Amino acid sequence: MIAFDPSLYNLKCSQLMCKFTEGDRLSLVYGFVSNEHLSGLKLNASYKKTMTALSSVTLPKWGLLLSQELDLYNSRDKSIPIQSLDGLLFGDAICNRPLLLKCDIEGAELLVLRGAAKILKQLSPVLLLSVHPNLCQKFGYSITDTEDYLKGMGYEIRLLNIDSELHWLCEKK
Repeated sequence: MIAFDPSLYNLKCSQLMCKFTEGDRLSLVYGFVSNEHLSGLKLNASYKKTMTALSSVTLPKWGLLLSQELDLYNSRDKSIPIQSLDGLLFGDAICNRPLLLKCDIEGAELLVLRGAAKILKQLSPVLLLSVHPNLCQKFGYSITDTEDYLKGMGYEIRLLNIDSELHWLCEKK
């Protein structure tokens, strides 16, 4: 499993929580996931860079109670890497396995999907998406744009639940 987050604080919390599980099943990657691959890094290099950065992060005793939410367009920290799933993953060994993409990124879902176009077309991962109708406008699209994009890629969308967001299971026809 790979967890992406633009907050080193959140990744450090994840790292600490996962130390209680068996094996080394979770890879942590620092940065925003978007439609552009500005970092230029592949997954292994990004993972190593993340681990180096995490080695200097310390949490207060109460640190696991809070999380940071950062926005791609409103972040003041321009040092946070921006990367696409195609840029990080496509062509790596990870693409030789069945894939499940779970995405809950507060309105930027279509950006992530556009940045995974090769993976969606050629590898057909199952998608679990939390789609935020009220937040996608700030990224310049609507929920219908997301539906149309997925259907254009050959995906069927099944609504699993609605709370403050829509929870979709998406699979190729």
